[in-house]
Amino acid sequence: MEARLNDPRRTVYWIKLDLVYTRDAKLHVPVYLTHLRDKRAYSGNIEEFSENLWEARSKGTYIIIGPFSFREQVQLALKVYDVNARHNLTVMRDSAMYYWYLVRLGRYSRLASYRFIHIPAAVAHGTLKDFLGTLDAARYNDAVVIGPFPTRIEAEFSKRVYRQQE
Repeated sequence: MEARLNDPRRTVYWIKLDLVYTRDAKLHVPVYLTHLRDKRAYSGNIEEFSENLWEARSKGTYIIIGPFSFREQVQLALKVYDVNARHNLTVMRDSAMYYWYLVRLGRYSRLASYRFIHIPAAVAHGTLKDFLGTLDAARYNDAVVIGPFPTRIEAEFSKRVYRQQE
C-alpha cells in the first residue's frame, strides 16, 4: 500500500474549497468559512496536486483537500464539504472508521494569501459523524480539516504532502 502511495505517476484526486476569512456574527471571533468551489473532482499526479496546493495557498481564496487515491473517496469528500448535501448523507449511521487531520492557517493580509502552520498532532480517527463535528469546530480555531480518508496510511501521506508546504 505504502509503495503505491509513493509512486509519482499514480493518479490522485482532490477538491477545491472557497476559503473566506470573516467574523462570526454571534461570537464575534474570526473564523474560516469553507464552501465547495464547484462540485468537481480534480485529478492528476502527486506533483500536479502539490502545484495546485501551492497555487491555492499563494492566491489565498481557496484551499485544496486531498490527495485521495480513489474516485469514490473524493465523492464522499464532495458530500461532506457540501453544506447542502451534508444533511442528506445516509452514511451517518455508518460505523466505518475514517481518518483526518487539522491544518492551521496563518494569514498574510498584505499578500492576500495564507500559510500552513505546523500542528504537532496525530491523525485523528472516528466515524463520519465525528469527522463532521471536527469540521464544524475547526473553523473557530483558524484551522481546516483535511479528510476523510479510509486508512491511516493515506491520511499520513496527505499530511506529509501538506507539511512540505509549510
